[in-house]
Amino acid sequence: MPAESSRAVFLSYASQDAEAARRICEALRAEGVEVWFDQSELVGGDVWDAKIRGQIATCALFVPIISANTQERREGYFRIEWRLAAQRTHAMSDDTAFLLPVVIDETRDADARVPAEFKAVQWTRLPGGEASEKFCARVKTLLGGSDVARAFQPVSPSDTGWKARATPKTSRRVPAPVWIAAATVVAASALYFALRPTQNTDAKPALSSNSSTATPPPATAKAAAPLSPARQLVEKARVLYEPWDLATKDDLVMADQFLKRAIELDPTDGEVWAHQALVSCAFVAMSATLEDRRVEMRLQAERAVKLAPNSDNARFARAFAIRLEGKPGAWEEAVPILRDVVARNPENRLMLRGLAHPLAARAETRDEGLAVYRRATALPGGDAVAEFNIGQTQMGGSRNLKEALAAFDRSLKLAPLAHRTHSYKIDLLLRLAGDLPAARQALREVPEAALREDPVITIATRVLLATGETDEALRLLGSTYPYLSANSFNGPTPYLKGLAHQQANRPSAAATEWNVALKEIQRRLDAIPTARIELRMKAATLAHLGRHAEAAEALELYQQLVPANAQNEQRVLIVKTLLGRIPEVVAALDKNLTSRSRNTAASFILFDPELTALRAHPSYAALAEKARAVYVDVQLK
Repeated sequence: MPAESSRAVFLSYASQDAEAARRICEALRAEGVEVWFDQSELVGGDVWDAKIRGQIATCALFVPIISANTQERREGYFRIEWRLAAQRTHAMSDDTAFLLPVVIDETRDADARVPAEFKAVQWTRLPGGEASEKFCARVKTLLGGSDVARAFQPVSPSDTGWKARATPKTSRRVPAPVWIAAATVVAASALYFALRPTQNTDAKPALSSNSSTATPPPATAKAAAPLSPARQLVEKARVLYEPWDLATKDDLVMADQFLKRAIELDPTDGEVWAHQALVSCAFVAMSATLEDRRVEMRLQAERAVKLAPNSDNARFARAFAIRLEGKPGAWEEAVPILRDVVARNPENRLMLRGLAHPLAARAETRDEGLAVYRRATALPGGDAVAEFNIGQTQMGGSRNLKEALAAFDRSLKLAPLAHRTHSYKIDLLLRLAGDLPAARQALREVPEAALREDPVITIATRVLLATGETDEALRLLGSTYPYLSANSFNGPTPYLKGLAHQQANRPSAAATEWNVALKEIQRRLDAIPTARIELRMKAATLAHLGRHAEAAEALELYQQLVPANAQNEQRVLIVKTLLGRIPEVVAALDKNLTSRSRNTAASFILFDPELTALRAHPSYAALAEKARAVYVDVQLK
């Protein structure tokens, strides 16, 4: 892992621009600048991926190389690098020079396919990657941390071969989402809370998460000691992960990098371990398939309590981990701990939400859980995450869709880029209300930045395929990770691309994508042969490819591994439909339309893109009529 104090420059480029990147690298190194220039893109692998993410989290300057090649490539690892770098700027002050975009051809910045954060800083043009002496001097000035305002201006046209545009007098960065701005303010005020006297008797001061505005200490109080390097990294991580349900995958990856480095610096600090455990909890909450992370979550929380037994953060992390493990008696063990830490930290949003969630999940304590969520929303500035959680509760256990929709709208007013809130709102309109036009309109209201996240992309793909907008679906799928993890879909992105191509009557392109997906699924099954999600995805992919005997075999193995109530879940019914077992599918769906999950079954029947064969069957008309009847009494206004 690179040192936290690294003064290195990270070059990020498309593989087609490797030669231009090499020229820039050599020019900078000739001037004594440390450059991270990795030519291992085609090798890949988890270790390589972790190294790259660690370098982006710790480099001093990030130099994306922009060209016609990056314009043409809607996918590529360099786009992940760009997103990680853009996310990192959200935790930086506006006068911190970090992004230094370089254009190596005639690509116009106004048209460039880059994160919004890149467009808010000055760009440099280096035709063909030929770096001038003044460019290298500018980089060295930025790395030295002096005269940043002057150094951040574009170099002269004679150095770059372009006409410099005027520097805007606004902030150099696009304003961060509302919740990120709030979290940044909280992180600053937390420096006081982290060091104030508390009931905690541990030798190291406790860090208090997401507290409300603090009362200043008396004028006679001694100045607080500065935070240790490890604690400074914890503060950076907290800004990223504390939005919790609204944090992005990239936020969590970067927070994880900060905390791993903090543990390297001080492995005896229980508070650092507590926050690392909470980030692991966030990963587990995001995807139930992360078994390795689930084990880490438990061990990290246990280490935190062992090192800091009186720390509220450590106890909170331990209770959260217990609850997510879901073992018998977990609720009874975790909730008393959560009640206690909330009593000691009554204005800590994260702890309030941590208590409210298990309460709201049970019918007998649901009202209490909603009341605790509302305590968080009543704090100064509100709480977009708690509003989202209220919407989740009303949408699920209470089935009060009107109240759920109102809560989601309140959340989005506070945090317009809250990707999970957008995804749940669209899902409510499509799945629970059966209103495809309203779901499509809600999708139009999603900011472009939020469209990059797995939960939004997966539900958006379903909506777009239901409305026949296959090219738009492919555009979205081309800007995301190769593997998606969300409630509505868990699997390789090429699987969904295959569906879009199939719907657009491009069978060869569809088969190509499904074969790519199958390779990734098999790679995961080679590691864990009984992985349920991958077995289910393998069966569906093989069925789409017309390899029915193999698909049936994979489906049979999957069904041997799951309980009886999973035998007729949607993805199983998709495979059976593709295998031509239509009477079984019709019988199962007819039964589901009379169950508590009837809205989900109705949406599946009416809108799912993989039921083409079912819709051609004579029994579909009656089934669709029953599905539409489910939505007759739905009230949203």
